[in-house]
Amino acid sequence: MITKLKIWFSSIIFKLFISFWFIALLSITITRLISTQLSDDGVILPAHQEDLMRLQFVTRIIENRPPANIGIFLQRLQKRMGKGHKKPVTIWAKNINTKILYSSTKNRHRSLASYLEKNSFTDVVSVQFPYARITGPINISIANNGYQLYITSKNRNPDFRVIIMQMPAWTRVTIPLIISLIICWLLARSLTKPLLTIKNSATRIGDGDLSIRVESIAKREDELGELAKSFNQMAEKLEQNLTAQQRLLGDISHELRSPMTRLQMALGLAQKTPLTTAELAKYLQRCELEVERLDNMISDTLVLSRLENSIQPLNLDKINIYSLMTLLIEDAQFLANEKSVTISCSDLGSLQIMADSQLLSAALSNILTNAVKYSPEHGDIFVSITTNNSETISLGKQNLVIAISDEGAGVPQASINQLFEPFYRVVEARDRQTGGTGLGLAIAKQAILAHQGKIFANNNENNGLTVIITLPCKDQ
Repeated sequence: MITKLKIWFSSIIFKLFISFWFIALLSITITRLISTQLSDDGVILPAHQEDLMRLQFVTRIIENRPPANIGIFLQRLQKRMGKGHKKPVTIWAKNINTKILYSSTKNRHRSLASYLEKNSFTDVVSVQFPYARITGPINISIANNGYQLYITSKNRNPDFRVIIMQMPAWTRVTIPLIISLIICWLLARSLTKPLLTIKNSATRIGDGDLSIRVESIAKREDELGELAKSFNQMAEKLEQNLTAQQRLLGDISHELRSPMTRLQMALGLAQKTPLTTAELAKYLQRCELEVERLDNMISDTLVLSRLENSIQPLNLDKINIYSLMTLLIEDAQFLANEKSVTISCSDLGSLQIMADSQLLSAALSNILTNAVKYSPEHGDIFVSITTNNSETISLGKQNLVIAISDEGAGVPQASINQLFEPFYRVVEARDRQTGGTGLGLAIAKQAILAHQGKIFANNNENNGLTVIITLPCKDQ
Protein backbone atom coordinates (compact mmCIF):
# COMPACT_ATOMS: atom_id res chain seq x y z
CA MET A 1 0.00 0.00 0.00
CA ILE A 2 2.81 2.43 0.95
CA THR A 3 4.68 1.61 -2.27
CA LYS A 4 1.58 2.30 -4.36
CA LEU A 5 1.01 5.62 -2.60
CA LYS A 6 4.66 6.56 -3.14
CA ILE A 7 4.35 5.80 -6.84
CA TRP A 8 1.12 7.83 -7.04
CA PHE A 9 2.56 10.84 -5.20
CA SER A 10 5.62 10.88 -7.49
CA SER A 11 3.60 10.59 -10.70
CA ILE A 12 3.07 13.47 -13.12
CA ILE A 13 -0.70 13.05 -12.78
CA PHE A 14 -0.51 13.86 -9.06
CA LYS A 15 1.94 16.71 -9.63
CA LEU A 16 -0.31 18.27 -12.25
CA PHE A 17 -3.36 17.78 -10.06
CA ILE A 18 -1.84 19.30 -6.92
CA SER A 19 -0.22 22.16 -8.86
CA PHE A 20 -3.37 23.20 -10.68
CA TRP A 21 -5.40 22.72 -7.50
CA PHE A 22 -2.99 24.92 -5.58
CA ILE A 23 -3.15 27.59 -8.29
CA ALA A 24 -6.94 27.45 -8.28
CA LEU A 25 -7.13 27.79 -4.49
CA LEU A 26 -4.56 30.57 -4.57
CA SER A 27 -6.52 32.41 -7.24
CA ILE A 28 -9.76 32.09 -5.30
CA THR A 29 -8.14 33.28 -2.07
CA ILE A 30 -6.40 36.22 -3.72
CA THR A 31 -9.56 37.16 -5.61
CA ARG A 32 -11.49 37.14 -2.36
CA LEU A 33 -8.83 39.25 -0.67
CA ILE A 34 -8.77 41.74 -3.53
CA SER A 35 -12.53 42.05 -3.61
CA THR A 36 -12.55 42.65 0.15
CA GLN A 37 -9.83 45.27 -0.08
CA LEU A 38 -11.43 47.06 -2.99
CA SER A 39 -14.87 47.06 -1.44
CA ASP A 40 -13.91 48.26 2.04
CA ASP A 41 -11.10 50.31 3.54
CA GLY A 42 -10.94 48.31 6.77
CA VAL A 43 -10.39 44.65 7.58
CA ILE A 44 -12.22 43.22 10.58
CA LEU A 45 -9.93 41.16 12.85
CA PRO A 46 -10.14 39.67 16.36
CA ALA A 47 -9.83 42.29 19.10
CA HIS A 48 -6.30 43.55 19.69
CA GLN A 49 -5.49 42.59 23.29
CA GLU A 50 -3.42 45.66 24.18
CA ASP A 51 -6.05 48.03 22.82
CA LEU A 52 -8.76 46.07 24.58
CA MET A 53 -6.96 46.36 27.93
CA ARG A 54 -6.68 50.12 27.50
CA LEU A 55 -10.34 50.38 26.58
CA GLN A 56 -11.31 48.35 29.66
CA PHE A 57 -9.14 50.65 31.78
CA VAL A 58 -11.01 53.70 30.45
CA THR A 59 -14.33 51.96 31.08
CA ARG A 60 -13.47 51.35 34.76
CA ILE A 61 -12.51 55.00 35.21
CA ILE A 62 -15.81 56.17 33.75
CA GLU A 63 -17.83 53.71 35.84
CA ASN A 64 -16.06 54.83 39.03
CA ARG A 65 -16.52 58.57 38.31
CA PRO A 66 -19.23 59.16 35.71
CA PRO A 67 -18.41 62.47 33.96
CA ALA A 68 -20.92 65.24 33.43
CA ASN A 69 -19.51 66.05 29.97
CA ILE A 70 -18.17 63.07 28.07
CA GLY A 71 -16.33 65.17 25.47
CA ILE A 72 -14.33 67.18 28.04
CA PHE A 73 -13.65 64.03 30.05
CA LEU A 74 -12.16 62.24 27.05
CA GLN A 75 -9.87 65.17 26.23
CA ARG A 76 -8.55 65.26 29.81
CA LEU A 77 -8.11 61.51 29.78
CA GLN A 78 -6.16 61.77 26.56
CA LYS A 79 -3.56 63.99 28.24
CA ARG A 80 -3.16 61.55 31.12
CA MET A 81 -2.82 58.51 28.86
CA GLY A 82 -0.49 60.23 26.38
CA LYS A 83 2.14 60.82 29.10
CA GLY A 84 2.64 57.13 29.88
CA HIS A 85 2.28 55.56 26.45
CA LYS A 86 4.67 55.67 23.54
CA LYS A 87 1.99 54.86 21.00
CA PRO A 88 -0.56 57.68 20.51
CA VAL A 89 -4.10 56.49 21.07
CA THR A 90 -7.53 58.12 20.71
CA ILE A 91 -10.65 57.31 22.76
CA TRP A 92 -14.04 57.58 21.07
CA ALA A 93 -17.51 57.64 22.57
CA LYS A 94 -20.55 57.19 20.34
CA ASN A 95 -24.02 58.02 21.63
CA ILE A 96 -26.19 55.05 20.75
CA ASN A 97 -29.37 57.11 20.41
CA THR A 98 -28.21 60.35 18.78
CA LYS A 99 -25.20 58.81 16.88
CA ILE A 100 -23.11 61.80 18.04
CA LEU A 101 -19.40 60.92 18.14
CA TYR A 102 -17.03 62.34 20.81
CA SER A 103 -13.25 62.15 20.51
CA SER A 104 -10.38 62.55 22.99
CA THR A 105 -8.44 64.64 20.43
CA LYS A 106 -9.45 67.93 18.83
CA ASN A 107 -7.94 67.07 15.46
CA ARG A 108 -10.05 64.07 14.63
CA HIS A 109 -9.21 61.85 11.69
CA ARG A 110 -12.15 62.37 9.34
CA SER A 111 -12.10 58.94 7.76
CA LEU A 112 -12.06 57.19 11.15
CA ALA A 113 -14.84 59.42 12.44
CA SER A 114 -16.90 58.78 9.33
CA TYR A 115 -16.36 55.01 9.64
CA LEU A 116 -17.51 54.97 13.30
CA GLU A 117 -20.54 57.15 12.53
CA LYS A 118 -21.69 54.82 9.73
CA ASN A 119 -20.95 51.46 11.38
CA SER A 120 -22.04 49.82 14.62
CA PHE A 121 -20.75 46.58 16.14
CA THR A 122 -22.24 44.21 18.66
CA ASP A 123 -19.05 42.26 19.42
CA VAL A 124 -15.65 43.59 20.38
CA VAL A 125 -13.40 43.52 17.29
CA SER A 126 -10.46 45.35 15.77
CA VAL A 127 -10.78 47.07 12.41
CA GLN A 128 -7.44 47.38 10.62
CA PHE A 129 -6.75 50.35 8.36
CA PRO A 130 -3.55 51.16 6.48
CA TYR A 131 -2.72 53.92 8.93
CA ALA A 132 -4.61 53.02 12.14
CA ARG A 133 -6.55 50.40 14.08
CA ILE A 134 -9.96 50.71 15.78
CA THR A 135 -10.86 48.38 18.67
CA GLY A 136 -14.28 48.22 20.35
CA PRO A 137 -17.03 48.69 21.27
CA ILE A 138 -17.60 48.45 25.02
CA ASN A 139 -21.08 49.57 26.01
CA ILE A 140 -21.40 51.96 28.95
CA SER A 141 -24.14 54.13 30.46
CA ILE A 142 -23.54 57.76 31.48
CA ALA A 143 -26.41 59.84 32.89
CA ASN A 144 -29.00 57.44 31.50
CA ASN A 145 -27.45 57.72 28.03
CA GLY A 146 -25.95 54.71 26.30
CA TYR A 147 -22.51 55.02 24.73
CA GLN A 148 -20.12 52.79 22.78
CA LEU A 149 -16.44 53.24 23.62
CA TYR A 150 -13.74 52.74 20.97
CA ILE A 151 -9.98 53.16 20.98
CA THR A 152 -7.74 53.82 17.97
CA SER A 153 -3.96 53.56 17.65
CA LYS A 154 -1.70 54.51 14.76
CA ASN A 155 0.39 51.92 12.89
CA ARG A 156 4.10 52.57 13.11
CA ASN A 157 5.26 49.12 11.94
CA PRO A 158 2.43 47.81 9.80
CA ASP A 159 2.32 44.06 9.04
CA PHE A 160 2.09 42.50 5.61
CA ARG A 161 -1.67 42.93 5.39
CA VAL A 162 -1.30 46.63 6.14
CA ILE A 163 1.35 46.98 3.45
CA ILE A 164 -1.00 45.33 0.96
CA MET A 165 -3.80 47.69 1.96
CA GLN A 166 -1.55 50.71 1.42
CA MET A 167 -0.82 49.68 -2.16
CA PRO A 168 -2.79 51.12 -5.07
CA ALA A 169 -5.63 49.01 -6.43
CA TRP A 170 -3.79 48.18 -9.69
CA THR A 171 -0.82 46.86 -7.66
CA ARG A 172 -3.04 44.57 -5.63
CA VAL A 173 -4.30 43.02 -8.87
CA THR A 174 -0.87 42.81 -10.55
CA ILE A 175 0.91 40.98 -7.71
CA PRO A 176 -1.28 37.82 -7.74
CA LEU A 177 -1.14 37.79 -11.52
CA ILE A 178 2.67 37.81 -11.45
CA ILE A 179 2.78 35.13 -8.73
CA SER A 180 0.43 32.81 -10.64
CA LEU A 181 2.41 33.46 -13.83
CA ILE A 182 5.68 32.45 -12.16
CA ILE A 183 4.16 29.29 -10.65
CA CYS A 184 2.64 28.22 -13.96
CA TRP A 185 5.91 28.95 -15.78
CA LEU A 186 7.91 26.86 -13.30
CA LEU A 187 5.40 24.03 -13.68
CA ALA A 188 5.56 24.16 -17.47
CA ARG A 189 9.37 24.32 -17.38
CA SER A 190 9.63 21.32 -15.05
CA LEU A 191 7.57 19.30 -17.53
CA THR A 192 9.13 20.47 -20.79
CA LYS A 193 12.82 20.55 -19.81
CA PRO A 194 13.15 16.73 -19.47
CA LEU A 195 11.22 16.26 -22.71
CA LEU A 196 13.51 18.68 -24.53
CA THR A 197 16.53 16.85 -23.13
CA ILE A 198 15.22 13.51 -24.37
CA LYS A 199 14.37 15.09 -27.74
CA ASN A 200 17.89 16.50 -28.14
CA SER A 201 19.37 13.14 -27.14
CA ALA A 202 17.19 11.38 -29.72
CA THR A 203 18.47 13.83 -32.35
CA ARG A 204 22.06 12.99 -31.41
CA ILE A 205 21.29 9.28 -31.71
CA GLY A 206 19.85 9.97 -35.15
CA ASP A 207 23.16 11.65 -36.02
CA GLY A 208 25.04 8.49 -35.05
CA ASP A 209 26.06 9.16 -31.44
CA LEU A 210 24.78 5.97 -29.79
CA SER A 211 26.65 6.58 -26.54
CA ILE A 212 24.28 9.35 -25.42
CA ARG A 213 22.17 8.67 -22.28
CA VAL A 214 19.79 10.72 -20.10
CA GLU A 215 20.92 9.51 -16.69
CA SER A 216 19.77 12.54 -14.67
CA ILE A 217 16.17 12.26 -15.86
CA ALA A 218 16.18 8.47 -15.38
CA LYS A 219 16.61 9.04 -11.62
CA ARG A 220 13.12 10.56 -11.40
CA GLU A 221 10.35 8.36 -10.00
CA ASP A 222 7.55 9.47 -12.30
CA GLU A 223 6.44 8.87 -15.90
CA LEU A 224 9.25 11.06 -17.26
CA GLY A 225 11.75 8.92 -15.35
CA GLU A 226 10.22 5.78 -16.86
CA LEU A 227 10.41 7.39 -20.30
CA ALA A 228 14.09 8.22 -19.75
CA LYS A 229 14.82 4.65 -18.62
CA SER A 230 13.10 3.28 -21.73
CA PHE A 231 15.09 5.74 -23.86
CA ASN A 232 18.35 4.59 -22.26
CA GLN A 233 17.42 0.94 -22.81
CA MET A 234 16.65 1.68 -26.46
CA ALA A 235 19.96 3.53 -26.93
CA GLU A 236 21.88 0.73 -25.20
CA LYS A 237 20.17 -1.91 -27.34
CA LEU A 238 20.97 0.04 -30.52
CA GLU A 239 24.59 0.40 -29.47
CA GLN A 240 24.82 -3.31 -28.61
CA ASN A 241 23.27 -4.27 -31.95
CA LEU A 242 25.65 -2.05 -33.89
CA THR A 243 28.64 -3.34 -31.93
CA ALA A 244 27.50 -6.93 -32.41
CA GLN A 245 27.00 -6.34 -36.13
CA GLN A 246 30.47 -4.83 -36.54
CA ARG A 247 32.05 -7.61 -34.48
CA LEU A 248 30.14 -10.28 -36.41
CA LEU A 249 31.24 -8.82 -39.73
CA GLY A 250 34.84 -8.82 -38.54
CA ASP A 251 34.59 -12.39 -37.28
CA ILE A 252 32.95 -13.57 -40.50
CA SER A 253 35.61 -11.97 -42.67
CA HIS A 254 38.25 -13.71 -40.56
CA GLU A 255 36.55 -17.10 -40.43
CA LEU A 256 35.78 -17.20 -44.15
CA ARG A 257 39.44 -16.93 -45.06
CA SER A 258 40.34 -20.49 -43.99
CA PRO A 259 37.64 -22.44 -45.92
CA MET A 260 37.98 -20.12 -48.90
CA THR A 261 41.75 -20.67 -48.95
CA ARG A 262 41.31 -24.45 -48.70
CA LEU A 263 38.67 -24.34 -51.43
CA GLN A 264 40.96 -22.35 -53.75
CA MET A 265 43.81 -24.77 -53.07
CA ALA A 266 41.60 -27.77 -53.82
CA LEU A 267 40.33 -26.17 -57.04
CA GLY A 268 43.87 -25.29 -58.05
CA LEU A 269 45.05 -28.85 -57.51
CA ALA A 270 42.01 -30.21 -59.37
CA GLN A 271 42.87 -28.06 -62.40
CA LYS A 272 46.39 -29.49 -62.66
CA THR A 273 47.05 -32.09 -65.36
CA PRO A 274 47.49 -34.90 -65.70
CA LEU A 275 45.33 -36.23 -62.78
CA THR A 276 44.00 -39.68 -62.17
CA THR A 277 40.32 -40.21 -61.60
CA ALA A 278 40.95 -40.98 -57.91
CA GLU A 279 42.98 -37.81 -57.40
CA LEU A 280 40.34 -35.67 -59.13
CA ALA A 281 37.58 -37.24 -57.00
CA LYS A 282 39.62 -36.53 -53.87
CA TYR A 283 40.00 -32.85 -54.72
CA LEU A 284 36.34 -32.51 -55.71
CA GLN A 285 35.28 -34.10 -52.40
CA ARG A 286 37.46 -31.60 -50.61
CA CYS A 287 35.78 -28.79 -52.53
CA GLU A 288 32.37 -30.19 -51.60
CA LEU A 289 33.36 -30.39 -47.93
CA GLU A 290 34.56 -26.79 -47.85
CA VAL A 291 31.42 -25.57 -49.66
CA GLU A 292 29.31 -27.43 -47.08
CA ARG A 293 31.26 -25.78 -44.26
CA LEU A 294 30.77 -22.39 -45.87
CA ASP A 295 27.04 -23.07 -46.20
CA ASN A 296 26.77 -24.12 -42.53
CA MET A 297 28.74 -21.09 -41.40
CA ILE A 298 26.60 -18.68 -43.41
CA SER A 299 23.40 -20.33 -42.14
CA ASP A 300 24.55 -20.19 -38.50
CA THR A 301 25.72 -16.61 -38.98
CA LEU A 302 22.29 -15.56 -40.23
CA VAL A 303 20.61 -17.25 -37.27
CA LEU A 304 22.96 -15.54 -34.80
CA SER A 305 22.51 -12.18 -36.55
CA ARG A 306 18.73 -12.43 -36.24
CA LEU A 307 18.97 -13.32 -32.55
CA GLU A 308 21.44 -10.54 -31.73
CA ASN A 309 20.15 -7.68 -33.85
CA SER A 310 16.40 -8.21 -34.24
CA ILE A 311 13.56 -7.47 -31.90
CA GLN A 312 11.37 -10.34 -32.96
CA PRO A 313 8.46 -11.66 -30.87
CA LEU A 314 8.70 -15.16 -29.46
CA ASN A 315 6.00 -17.70 -30.29
CA LEU A 316 5.41 -18.64 -26.66
CA ASP A 317 3.50 -21.75 -25.74
CA LYS A 318 3.28 -24.13 -22.81
CA ILE A 319 5.96 -26.78 -23.20
CA ASN A 320 6.54 -29.93 -21.16
CA ILE A 321 10.27 -29.61 -20.70
CA TYR A 322 10.87 -33.34 -20.08
CA SER A 323 8.99 -34.34 -23.24
CA LEU A 324 10.94 -31.80 -25.28
CA MET A 325 14.27 -32.92 -23.84
CA THR A 326 13.40 -36.58 -24.53
CA LEU A 327 12.88 -35.84 -28.24
CA LEU A 328 16.14 -33.88 -28.43
CA ILE A 329 18.06 -36.68 -26.68
CA GLU A 330 16.66 -39.23 -29.15
CA ASP A 331 17.97 -37.12 -32.05
CA ALA A 332 21.38 -36.62 -30.40
CA GLN A 333 21.64 -40.29 -29.57
CA PHE A 334 22.10 -41.14 -33.30
CA LEU A 335 25.36 -39.15 -33.29
CA ALA A 336 26.28 -40.45 -29.82
CA ASN A 337 25.90 -44.10 -30.95
CA GLU A 338 28.88 -43.68 -33.27
CA LYS A 339 31.07 -43.17 -30.17
CA SER A 340 29.07 -45.51 -27.89
CA VAL A 341 28.08 -42.47 -25.73
CA THR A 342 25.01 -42.81 -23.53
CA ILE A 343 22.70 -39.85 -22.87
CA SER A 344 20.35 -39.98 -19.87
CA CYS A 345 17.91 -37.46 -18.37
CA SER A 346 16.15 -36.98 -15.05
CA ASP A 347 12.34 -37.10 -15.16
CA LEU A 348 10.53 -34.09 -13.71
CA GLY A 349 7.09 -35.16 -14.89
CA SER A 350 4.60 -32.44 -15.81
CA LEU A 351 6.83 -29.41 -15.33
CA GLN A 352 5.87 -26.83 -17.96
CA ILE A 353 7.40 -23.55 -19.10
CA MET A 354 6.32 -20.77 -21.45
CA ALA A 355 8.81 -20.81 -24.33
CA ASP A 356 9.33 -20.73 -28.08
CA SER A 357 9.68 -24.45 -28.77
CA GLN A 358 11.63 -24.03 -32.04
CA LEU A 359 14.12 -21.54 -30.59
CA LEU A 360 14.58 -23.41 -27.30
CA SER A 361 14.99 -26.72 -29.14
CA ALA A 362 17.75 -25.23 -31.31
CA ALA A 363 19.58 -23.98 -28.21
CA LEU A 364 19.37 -27.28 -26.30
CA SER A 365 20.21 -29.30 -29.43
CA ASN A 366 23.38 -27.27 -30.01
CA ILE A 367 24.50 -27.88 -26.42
CA LEU A 368 23.75 -31.62 -26.63
CA THR A 369 25.57 -31.94 -29.97
CA ASN A 370 28.52 -30.07 -28.54
CA ALA A 371 28.60 -32.42 -25.52
CA VAL A 372 28.52 -35.49 -27.80
CA LYS A 373 31.35 -34.18 -30.00
CA TYR A 374 33.73 -33.68 -27.10
CA SER A 375 32.79 -36.75 -25.06
CA PRO A 376 35.25 -39.66 -25.08
CA GLU A 377 34.41 -43.12 -26.43
CA HIS A 378 31.96 -45.02 -24.18
CA GLY A 379 31.36 -41.83 -22.19
CA ASP A 380 28.18 -40.67 -20.49
CA ILE A 381 26.18 -37.47 -20.84
CA PHE A 382 23.70 -36.66 -18.10
CA VAL A 383 20.89 -34.09 -18.39
CA SER A 384 19.53 -32.82 -15.07
CA ILE A 385 16.22 -30.92 -14.90
CA THR A 386 15.38 -29.30 -11.56
CA THR A 387 13.64 -26.25 -10.14
CA ASN A 388 15.31 -23.52 -8.15
CA ASN A 389 13.57 -20.92 -5.96
CA SER A 390 16.78 -19.15 -4.96
CA GLU A 391 16.58 -15.39 -4.82
CA THR A 392 20.10 -15.15 -6.23
CA ILE A 393 18.71 -15.72 -9.72
CA SER A 394 16.15 -12.97 -10.30
CA LEU A 395 14.20 -14.60 -13.13
CA GLY A 396 10.88 -15.08 -11.39
CA LYS A 397 9.25 -16.80 -8.46
CA GLN A 398 10.40 -20.20 -9.72
CA ASN A 399 13.27 -21.07 -12.06
CA LEU A 400 13.89 -24.08 -14.24
CA VAL A 401 17.50 -25.30 -14.14
CA ILE A 402 18.82 -27.54 -16.95
CA ALA A 403 22.35 -28.91 -16.53
CA ILE A 404 24.02 -30.86 -19.37
CA SER A 405 27.23 -32.59 -18.24
CA ASP A 406 29.77 -34.52 -20.37
CA GLU A 407 32.95 -36.43 -19.52
CA GLY A 408 35.23 -34.71 -22.02
CA ALA A 409 38.49 -32.86 -21.44
CA GLY A 410 36.75 -29.77 -20.12
CA VAL A 411 37.77 -26.18 -20.82
CA PRO A 412 40.64 -24.14 -19.33
CA GLN A 413 39.26 -21.93 -16.57
CA ALA A 414 40.52 -18.81 -18.30
CA SER A 415 38.37 -19.63 -21.36
CA ILE A 416 35.09 -20.31 -19.54
CA ASN A 417 33.71 -16.79 -19.98
CA GLN A 418 34.61 -16.73 -23.70
CA LEU A 419 32.97 -20.06 -24.47
CA PHE A 420 29.71 -18.46 -25.68
CA GLU A 421 31.31 -15.84 -27.93
CA PRO A 422 30.87 -16.23 -31.72
CA PHE A 423 33.64 -18.19 -33.51
CA TYR A 424 35.50 -18.84 -30.28
CA ARG A 425 37.22 -22.23 -29.99
CA VAL A 426 39.41 -23.71 -27.31
CA VAL A 427 42.49 -24.99 -29.14
CA GLU A 428 43.19 -27.89 -26.75
CA ALA A 429 39.85 -29.65 -27.06
CA ARG A 430 37.58 -27.83 -29.48
CA ASP A 431 39.66 -27.20 -32.59
CA ARG A 432 38.62 -26.91 -36.19
CA GLN A 433 38.97 -30.65 -36.75
CA THR A 434 35.50 -31.17 -35.31
CA GLY A 435 34.08 -29.36 -38.30
CA GLY A 436 32.08 -26.88 -36.22
CA THR A 437 31.65 -23.23 -37.05
CA GLY A 438 32.14 -21.94 -33.51
CA LEU A 439 28.62 -20.49 -33.47
CA GLY A 440 26.60 -23.21 -31.75
CA LEU A 441 27.04 -22.02 -28.17
CA ALA A 442 26.70 -18.36 -29.25
CA ILE A 443 23.34 -19.19 -30.85
CA ALA A 444 22.31 -21.09 -27.73
CA LYS A 445 23.20 -18.11 -25.53
CA GLN A 446 21.14 -15.64 -27.58
CA ALA A 447 18.17 -18.04 -27.62
CA ILE A 448 18.27 -18.39 -23.83
CA LEU A 449 18.64 -14.62 -23.35
CA ALA A 450 15.58 -14.13 -25.58
CA HIS A 451 13.64 -16.20 -23.02
CA GLN A 452 14.86 -13.94 -20.16
CA GLY A 453 17.14 -16.75 -18.99
CA LYS A 454 20.82 -17.25 -18.24
CA ILE A 455 23.45 -19.68 -19.48
CA PHE A 456 26.92 -20.41 -18.16
CA ALA A 457 29.44 -23.27 -17.97
CA ASN A 458 31.54 -24.87 -15.23
CA ASN A 459 34.23 -27.52 -15.29
CA ASN A 460 33.38 -30.71 -13.40
CA GLU A 461 35.45 -31.77 -10.41
CA ASN A 462 36.90 -34.85 -12.15
CA ASN A 463 36.64 -34.16 -15.86
CA GLY A 464 34.21 -32.83 -18.40
CA LEU A 465 32.10 -29.69 -18.71
CA THR A 466 28.64 -28.79 -17.42
CA VAL A 467 26.51 -26.21 -19.22
CA ILE A 468 23.81 -24.78 -16.92
CA ILE A 469 20.67 -23.03 -18.20
CA THR A 470 18.15 -21.20 -16.01
CA LEU A 471 14.70 -20.25 -17.30
CA PRO A 472 11.54 -18.83 -15.71
CA CYS A 473 9.02 -21.64 -15.41
CA LYS A 474 5.43 -22.36 -14.47
CA ASP A 475 4.72 -25.54 -12.56
CA GLN A 476 1.29 -26.99 -13.22
